[in-house]
Amino acid sequence: MGLEDSRVEEIQNEGRSPLYKRIKAEIVHQIATAQLTPGSPLPTRSELATQYRTTRATVDRAMQELARDGIVTGGSGRRSLVIDPSVQTARSIAVVWSAPEEHINSAGGDFFGPLISGIRHASAEFMLEVHFRASQLTSYADVLSDTGAQGLLILRPDYSDVPVLEQLSDDGIPIVTVPGIMEASRVASVSSDNFMGMEQAVEHLVSLGHEDIGFVCLTGTVPDHFERLQGFHQAIGRRNLRLNPKWIYLTHAIHAADFTSLCNKLIVPSELPTALIASDFLMGLAAMRRLTDLEKNVPRDVSLVIFDDPPAAAHVTPAMTVIKQRVSLLAYHGVQRLVQMIKSEEAPLIDRIPTELVIRESTTHPRR
Repeated sequence: MGLEDSRVEEIQNEGRSPLYKRIKAEIVHQIATAQLTPGSPLPTRSELATQYRTTRATVDRAMQELARDGIVTGGSGRRSLVIDPSVQTARSIAVVWSAPEEHINSAGGDFFGPLISGIRHASAEFMLEVHFRASQLTSYADVLSDTGAQGLLILRPDYSDVPVLEQLSDDGIPIVTVPGIMEASRVASVSSDNFMGMEQAVEHLVSLGHEDIGFVCLTGTVPDHFERLQGFHQAIGRRNLRLNPKWIYLTHAIHAADFTSLCNKLIVPSELPTALIASDFLMGLAAMRRLTDLEKNVPRDVSLVIFDDPPAAAHVTPAMTVIKQRVSLLAYHGVQRLVQMIKSEEAPLIDRIPTELVIRESTTHPRR
């Protein structure tokens, strides 16, 4: 059924159809009769509400249906344009996470909560249908087949995902990973600037007088965390500081519940640095608990900086000095990049979001 046929059918039903359907039908008619051409701006939503003597909500519903049908561009805060039917539009994406379910629904929600919120906000703005899936339950190819999604947004990928993601990308599937920049990968990605973050953390501790600095990284095969390890090494090396291998608490755990037991094994009292940087908030809590068990005070005996700034970081005792990342913005950029790729628009392969040092109570001058 063409646009004009659709208009005739809706006119026949005008007497019993809601007003938003009449608004939609008349805009479709204007497009079908070339009164509005591809790229033409529609009247603003306020103007349409005045024209039809109705509420903004009624107009919004008409515009949502037009955007859903690929007739006009979406976006609640921007003026809608008539879409060229020969141009691909973004309608549906799939969001797939590789993290364990507990990370999504429990303590890890301090990170994944804002991430999902950013995805929902961006998806609403771009008028996208979104399908959420866990990679442990299905393959990426099956997700595309089952949902009909036009592209994949992969949350917190692992390096083991690289071959299959590159193959899908080579097959023409738009893919963006968030967060997680995988070097030498052809897959588009959005991440915090982990190298900037580690530079900020090390510079802060050095400015306080620390020379013996350690690093806690308990998810070593996750791209973001591996980058933080790289950034830590580079920041230490630039300052010609001594790097004791015993101060690098490095392993790989799938479940955050394992962090405490790992810290109990790795952080031993015989030789401790004067400061520690933890690769995320839950690792920082596990490290602080281990130091407390060893009767070491934070920050008097060991200063502590953590990467990430959930609300709880400012309310624990002591309040945590952090490297803050803008998690919801990571997600927004990820959806935005995916939409650009679906529409065959130019988009950067790598997108890094700056970090910010927030100084609180968990860092001070070293005692020795």
